[in-house]
Amino acid sequence: MKLVISGWLTKKGQSTAFSSGKQWHRRYFELWQEPMDGTAALKYFTSDEPHEKPRGIARVHAASSVRVLDDEASLTDHGLDRSLAGRRVFVFQATPAKDKAELAKAKFAFFLEAENASVMHSWVTAISEAIADNRHHAAAGGDGEAGVVGGASGAADLDDLP
Repeated sequence: MKLVISGWLTKKGQSTAFSSGKQWHRRYFELWQEPMDGTAALKYFTSDEPHEKPRGIARVHAASSVRVLDDEASLTDHGLDRSLAGRRVFVFQATPAKDKAELAKAKFAFFLEAENASVMHSWVTAISEAIADNRHHAAAGGDGEAGVVGGASGAADLDDLP
């Protein structure tokens, strides 16, 4: 696999038995992609140290989506506080939600904030291109199936454990 983009983003914690999910944590993200078949994975870590085990991994597939949340309506549609408007927030969804209620409790969504507009644009573009590549390969006979592990799976997110 080839490293497409990496860097620090702030990730919203997920609601678990141990946490309300309202906290934001600075995490090091990496987007990896296999050029031959379009498969890709978004991984996050607590540091940028090499060989650290990821705290979460989400497979990027044909049904994935990425969206900039740049106004109050888009934020509230995703269950986020309107006060985040204008703060370079975007959402990556490994698997699309069926409705607004499912989205509000989504364990498969990464709500992310970039340090500036340029960084956010770079991440949104890279993830969008990985999704498009996966769709192309899936249409050509690949599986395009969803796959999520770690923090994005609905299992306890390690960010939120005491």
